[in-house]
Amino acid sequence: MTDSPRTRALLCRLAWGAIVASVLACGSGGGGHDRPLLTLNCQTAAAPNPDRIGLECPASSQGTLPVKVVIGGPSTSSDIYGVKFDLVFDGVMLHYSSHSTVSFLSKGGGTVEILADVPGGDPNRLVVAVGLAGAVSGVQVTGAEETVAEFLFEGMEPGSTSVRFENGQIVDSSLNPIASLSFSGQIQIDIP
Repeated sequence: MTDSPRTRALLCRLAWGAIVASVLACGSGGGGHDRPLLTLNCQTAAAPNPDRIGLECPASSQGTLPVKVVIGGPSTSSDIYGVKFDLVFDGVMLHYSSHSTVSFLSKGGGTVEILADVPGGDPNRLVVAVGLAGAVSGVQVTGAEETVAEFLFEGMEPGSTSVRFENGQIVDSSLNPIASLSFSGQIQIDIP
């Protein structure tokens, strides 16, 4: 390559483009947080009874709050294959961040898939499906309580909101609803 003005101009444009792309990809602030981390205080209902799915969270957390979906046991069904539900909350105060891949459904040796998404038209709702993959038998809750999934929410604005279930369903390995299992309770989150 020659050291012509045209070559230098092209190299400058490429270098500038790389710098701009790098800034856009990394963000302009420290980790994307331009505001202080908020404290999230949580009030959990009592532990769920057998055959009930409920919500739990720590009493207080800084910045983000883990919310566990738990099932009380022992369960009457020995073929729990999948759980679907919506978590409804105030999307101005809370932002869904991520979820864990740990679930009691894996204790039978099957692969667990967890799908969670906030639909574009409804920032106040997290739509969730947790289930086993493939043609395998479901499992039973044998302990007093087991974790279905855990979700991480970030505090966005001060205020108070509940997190509650809607559209819940539990199915067996034939994908039939399990009538003996149900959803109950909600949690209250206060951000001072």
